[in-house]
Amino acid sequence: VTVTRLHEAKGTIDQIICSRLELVMRRKGGATSGKSHDIDRARATGPEVVLTSDAEKLEARGEDFTYEATIARTTLKGAKGMTANLDGNILRARELEVWQTKKGQAKPQGGGIEKMVAYGPGDITLHEKIPGKRPAMARWNEKLTSERDRSEEHTSELQSRVDISYAVFCLK
Repeated sequence: VTVTRLHEAKGTIDQIICSRLELVMRRKGGATSGKSHDIDRARATGPEVVLTSDAEKLEARGEDFTYEATIARTTLKGAKGMTANLDGNILRARELEVWQTKKGQAKPQGGGIEKMVAYGPGDITLHEKIPGKRPAMARWNEKLTSERDRSEEHTSELQSRVDISYAVFCLK
């Protein structure tokens, strides 16, 4: 199964490739309004599930992808683990859960990711945008948690060290 979504205004494409895709739909605005629908839940499975997004400079691979709109959570996992490459920053883990800003809420500066949890063992490599700077790397056995930090002072310090937008990494 290959699903491609074209964002005409941006000229970008999002794509998912998998062996099996299950979609649960809901009516926009409630049960009685219009004929338009939104995805409530999506699950893609197979020996390899590949997600790509031109706009987000993302390529992710795993065996089991789930999106749950009501709680704005995306999960990617696999028996062999999962890999995500976001604009050159690479994360490998057994499972990754991402909570995004819910639909209708304003996205904060730096994007709409509120929280990420990567279950290990795993590793992450974060590349600097400044030429000649060494990438930051971390490894963990159990869990890596990243949550949006609302502190502007802390955020500026973190962004100047590594190309992460509004995040605090806690190794557990």
